[in-house]
Amino acid sequence: MLKKYKMSLIVIIILVGSLLLIGGGYLLYRYNVNKNSAIVIVEDSLSINYLNGTDFKIKKKEKEIPFSIINDADDDVLFDIKLLDVETDGKKITYDLIENNKKIKTNEKIKVKSELNIASYVTISGLETKSYKLVIHNPEKEKITFKLKITKVSEENSSFAQVILNSNSINKETKTEVGKELAVSDEGLVLDVDDSGNTYYFRGAVANNYFKLGDKMWRIVKVNGNGTVKLVLDSTIQTSTMYDDSLSGDRLGSVGNIYNLNSYTTLNNWYNENLKDYDAFISEEKFCIDTNKEGDNLNNYTRINVSNIPTFNCLGTNNNSKIGLLTIDEIIYAGATVDGMNNNFYLYNPEITTPVWTYSPVKDGYEGIYFYELLANGTIATSSTGESTKGLRPVINIKKDVEVVGKGTKEEPYTIK
Repeated sequence: MLKKYKMSLIVIIILVGSLLLIGGGYLLYRYNVNKNSAIVIVEDSLSINYLNGTDFKIKKKEKEIPFSIINDADDDVLFDIKLLDVETDGKKITYDLIENNKKIKTNEKIKVKSELNIASYVTISGLETKSYKLVIHNPEKEKITFKLKITKVSEENSSFAQVILNSNSINKETKTEVGKELAVSDEGLVLDVDDSGNTYYFRGAVANNYFKLGDKMWRIVKVNGNGTVKLVLDSTIQTSTMYDDSLSGDRLGSVGNIYNLNSYTTLNNWYNENLKDYDAFISEEKFCIDTNKEGDNLNNYTRINVSNIPTFNCLGTNNNSKIGLLTIDEIIYAGATVDGMNNNFYLYNPEITTPVWTYSPVKDGYEGIYFYELLANGTIATSSTGESTKGLRPVINIKKDVEVVGKGTKEEPYTIK
């Protein structure tokens, strides 16, 4: 009898222990699910997997937020990545955005906004999967709250960037090798990456990148990673402008700050005289000047002339402005090379008869700082210091929400709706 009692007691203890283990495991499971609850949202052909949910309250020094996107359709799709309802008192909070293990945005500041676009008009190919990490850097462990939101871009959207993307096939490779070969035929709209995410640039003898603002004709250079659209004037504003005639002391430091330069004063005056009526449509954007150097030659020279590796990412100093100039990198992407003449790409205009300045210094020599310039025949030159006189082709950026009409041709250029 005692033996049976002992056996029954053992069985009961085992059952109770098992139930406790199962219950504890279930509670732990529920805790983990609630703590890191994955949410899958299906929007048309996009399956968006928020691996850690969508709502975040962070007080850690660093937080990684993974998510992935699957395109179940055969055609390419565009989407935006946004942070909504951002609230924080922190002044030093930044983020990186990593796409398929490649950083596409680095050390970007987070500002308190109802809607903060961290990547616009991102392309995902048919049947492709993209994996992301949003890394929040919060060195002072301030509280920050926000909602992560990925949205498909509507094809009915008539914003400037969307119209450009709808009107062109997006090429992921160029017909000619950028930096090494001239682009003398129409290579269309090409996908790349800039500081703000995916960018789409025109290359070669394209004929559908015209934009008219008032009585001025412009050429579209690219759709920026933040959804704004970069334009360059299809003419010069005057034929004899010094880059600057007062570079002394820390000359490279002076060059890196555009606001103190002769050329910027001329550009700014021209803006006030010709574009002030359109100021509400023009975005203040970053204009990059890379003054880093090795010896007399600057890094621009090493990157462009030696290694043939242009980039849309700024490796120097960014200057916020509503008007500026092209960099040598942007001219190379458009179809030029450092050792050839190209009068068959869209930056060539036979009515322009003077060399024009770029925002890219190439050499810090005894005589002064030399700059890349684009000659009238489409050749790149490096033989002039900033005290020489050249033409200026202004560059502006149109805001991402501006709606346009037109076809982008010279006869029917895009215009503001």
